[in-house]
Amino acid sequence: MRRQALFTIAPHAPFLPTLVERICDGTLTGGAIPTPPFGLADITVFVPSQRVRQALIATFTDRLDGGGLLPDIRPLGESDPEEAAFLDTDWPLPPATHPSLRQLTLARLVGRWVEVNPSGFASPPSAAEIISLAGSLGQLVDRLHIEEIDPSVFAGLVPEDRDVAVHWQETLAFLSIALTAWPKHLEDIGGADHADLRRRNVDNEAENALSRFGERPVIAAGSTGSMPATARLLAAIADLPNGVVVLPGLDTDLGPDDHAALLNKQANPETNSQYALMRLLRVFDSGPGAVEELADTIAPRTTIVRQALARSEMSGAWSGWRAAHGDKVIAEAFGSVALITAPNQHDEARAISVAVREALNENRGRIGIIAPDRDLARRIARELERFGIEIDDSAGIPLSQSGAGRLVRQMLALAGTNCGPVELVGLLGAAPVTLGFERKHLDDLRRALDKGVLRGRRVPPGLEGLTRLIADNAGKRLDHAAMQYDEATAEQLTELVGRLDAALSPLLEVFAEQRPHLPALARALGKALDALRVPADGIARAPLDGGPELVALIDRLSAGEDGFTATAPALGDAFVTLMGAEKVHPPAPARRDVSLWGRIEARLMSADLMILAGLNEGAWPDDADPGPWLSRGMQVDAGLEPPEFRIGQAAHDFEMALGNRNAILTHAIRVGTSPADPSRFLKRLTAFVGKPASETMQERGARWLDFAARLDDAGAPVPAKRPAPCPPAALRPKRLSVTEIEPLIRDPYEIYAKRVLRLTKLPGLGEVIDAAERGTLIHGILGDFIEKGHDPAAPDAEVVLNRLAAERFEALNDVPAQRDIWLRRFSAIGTAWLDWERERAANVDQRFAETKGETALQVSGADFTLYGRADRIDRMKDGRIEILDFKTGSIPDKKTMTGFLAPQLPIEALIARRGGFDTKLTGAPARLAFLKLAHGPVPLAVTEFATDGQPLDKIVDDYWHLLQAHIAHFLFSDTTPMIAGLMPDTKARYVRDYAHLARVREWGGTEGEDE
Repeated sequence: MRRQALFTIAPHAPFLPTLVERICDGTLTGGAIPTPPFGLADITVFVPSQRVRQALIATFTDRLDGGGLLPDIRPLGESDPEEAAFLDTDWPLPPATHPSLRQLTLARLVGRWVEVNPSGFASPPSAAEIISLAGSLGQLVDRLHIEEIDPSVFAGLVPEDRDVAVHWQETLAFLSIALTAWPKHLEDIGGADHADLRRRNVDNEAENALSRFGERPVIAAGSTGSMPATARLLAAIADLPNGVVVLPGLDTDLGPDDHAALLNKQANPETNSQYALMRLLRVFDSGPGAVEELADTIAPRTTIVRQALARSEMSGAWSGWRAAHGDKVIAEAFGSVALITAPNQHDEARAISVAVREALNENRGRIGIIAPDRDLARRIARELERFGIEIDDSAGIPLSQSGAGRLVRQMLALAGTNCGPVELVGLLGAAPVTLGFERKHLDDLRRALDKGVLRGRRVPPGLEGLTRLIADNAGKRLDHAAMQYDEATAEQLTELVGRLDAALSPLLEVFAEQRPHLPALARALGKALDALRVPADGIARAPLDGGPELVALIDRLSAGEDGFTATAPALGDAFVTLMGAEKVHPPAPARRDVSLWGRIEARLMSADLMILAGLNEGAWPDDADPGPWLSRGMQVDAGLEPPEFRIGQAAHDFEMALGNRNAILTHAIRVGTSPADPSRFLKRLTAFVGKPASETMQERGARWLDFAARLDDAGAPVPAKRPAPCPPAALRPKRLSVTEIEPLIRDPYEIYAKRVLRLTKLPGLGEVIDAAERGTLIHGILGDFIEKGHDPAAPDAEVVLNRLAAERFEALNDVPAQRDIWLRRFSAIGTAWLDWERERAANVDQRFAETKGETALQVSGADFTLYGRADRIDRMKDGRIEILDFKTGSIPDKKTMTGFLAPQLPIEALIARRGGFDTKLTGAPARLAFLKLAHGPVPLAVTEFATDGQPLDKIVDDYWHLLQAHIAHFLFSDTTPMIAGLMPDTKARYVRDYAHLARVREWGGTEGEDE
């Protein structure tokens, strides 16, 4: 091999433009300058990937300005089928088996292994976890192909007498089986792994390089030869008469001792940025001194970064290097580098977006953003949108997070809840769903369905009950409906439910099976997806982001073999996991002046401003996770590169990216809710350059953080003032229920919002059952017992009460577990209540439950009506009455009762005294009491209304006297404001319905502190 066959381009020289220049000036073509228009056409250039090929084509096009034919630019390992047929190869090669099909096949193997080896897991893995394990196993298969390791090595990897955990021995036994079964399966179906095909293609190219290219110039550029096959191809190209290899960022200052140290496996050199390149040079039987640098200049920054990332034993020389070169050299080298240390990723992404916008406004050329952390990349893209800068993530997004993936997740969630209301409204609100309607009309129908039948009630599972509820609404048979349907609306909603039922029926049928197969789920999803997206007549079907990738995945899985089964929800999770392994790439870059790359996509790319984002451990570099199948030591024993090899690759990426003249380094102090460590590369760099240089870089970056913080700065917050509306007296209510008296006393604003503005709280959608519903059910049961004339002293009273309870609790049939628990707990309440009723039965003449009443009184010379419904009023045998209030929640304390802040029972007594209830219940109260009904050790407790020794009649008079003045002040005055939070209940455990409207938390600090 000739010395001039090996070249490198330093990080500070833009790789692709420098490569083009050195081709055009003859440096890489043996001194022969290719002259347009045909001079370049005889040159072949191999590059690492299709992405780099496209970038190199663009670079040549810009350089030639359309003035000639381009070289033949090829990605390594992607042979031309027509050309390969004429070469001495084993063409044609078998077709590649898609990774998702391999993952599904391996998942069946893993699933069977889990069944026969349950002790190997702390808990049985779910279907999604089995799919993930199969994906990891597939990656191991690829590594064996890439690193050319025979799977049989695992059979003898662990000697019988070696002290290795039983788990690993069982795992190795499974690997021996799985890695034998998988190649046999490929042979049976006539397929091959993509990694194996790539290796074989590369080997074919290497074996036929001389016969194919002969004396023609061939250039292999940008590869580090991490695959043994690729290294052999590079060596074959270098041996051609006019073949050269251009390596990315090889340090030509390294000597033979450095080279040997970086190949010493005992020193774990894999984490070094030069390790892969030094290993490649051994294939060439060369050293760093045989490599010629193509960069025109020497850049101190490149030297400094390489010193900072050098082997750990070289860190002792740092101080000597700084002393020899001085801080001025460091300051100049990093004069165009800024460091952003953000509190969190939100601020980091926003600061980056501000820096990008500033650079675009100043026409500073092309901007590249390298963000290995995909979450951070999405944040950056969203933050740039606020400035009208739309960029695509060239690394792509998982199919599960695309528009199509989100729609599938919504479909699976809906099927998993058997058409729960929240999931139903969510699916109908998804933009891709049309069901043959125009999108705006479907939104109108969705809102009508939401308000008319889904809110304020628990809808029975499935879609059949919706049709009945729609008919009940139209027939005015549905209580508490937030929207009343006319006949036309009811017909359209019935049609909507019918179309939805037809669309989802294949999916719902699969979910009704006990253990369906994954291909069956895939087929059902495909059918349901097509039906959901049927456009309205005359309207074309809108494209769906990720739609082609999803259809391809469904088609592959639908044609796959049965065998992978699980419960339907678990199978849905497994499908989402499979979607996560598929990538959706943008069809074309949204713009060329700003690019968002992953670390791999950024290799060999250059920019006028390069932003290295997310410089935290776990992203720069990735965690050195050995995976679930082999420990680190077992991988090394098998001949595989250890996981730390990825750290060395990331170090090289960092070194190359920092070679761009203008750079911004960013990291976050916290990622999510956890503290985050800066990248080890960043820590080594800042330690090398010293505190003054690091602080200077941070000062440059601080300005973008400051700008970012000011983007949404609205100045010092001005809390809302306490609302004090003052409507005319004519608009204020002259009729209140007994339950509205306490709000009038404590919070007149609530009466204003409810009665003047006539605002009512929209019931929650899909609300879970809570204590309030339990209280309503218990009230209803006890009321039914009395209203239907049952006698608490009857021998069968408990049987009757439990039967009534079972009927009431049928409302919870969709949550049977909760229903049964509450029924059992009610049994204790019912027994205690019957015992209490029997104890007082001798004094009771007649019981009245849920009795309505009202009375008109004079306030400020005008009529004012009080009305309400009493839980229980009993007429006693002495002619007097007892008024009882059942409570499943808290009971007012003595201070509240004597402080005139618990008006309900006294006001009910006032109505009774004035004959507002049944004529049989007219008279003075003998007793006012609360009955606390609880699920606990004391199921029933009686609390008498506190009177401080005063007669009940006087208590009732005093309450009315104070209430009369209060009503006159707030409801019969044009000038009294209906102030919010007049006397708030600081012990309340709930947020009142109108607290958000009054913005209580801004000015009060008491309402709803305990939610």
